[in-house]
Amino acid sequence: MAIALTLLGMRFIGICQFITSIGEYNILSYLSERLRQNIQDASKAKDIIINNLNIGHDRHFTDAHKELLGQYYDASKLILHCLNQNSAVSSNVKCEIEQTLLLPIAKIEKRNREKDKH
Repeated sequence: MAIALTLLGMRFIGICQFITSIGEYNILSYLSERLRQNIQDASKAKDIIINNLNIGHDRHFTDAHKELLGQYYDASKLILHCLNQNSAVSSNVKCEIEQTLLLPIAKIEKRNREKDKH
């Protein structure tokens, strides 16, 4: 244990000496460049998510919209709670509800049309 602590201490001292030798300006410059690069990477990732997954848009909801979303969320939670508490619901019905609960109406209707074809 003492040897491990000694090695750790020596490593820490070595890191401190390295930092001192390269100078404060170089450290700040390096950290600034890394931060700039991370911000660019995050911005690129956000753009990919918005463009490909159609999420992350800056939406401006009215209070009425926020209220409706809250009601939808509460109703969805209640449905899931009931499904998990009630064994009288068949597993097929439960699966169908869980798979379509958060889908937009258009996708649910498309799904139903495709089922009707089969």
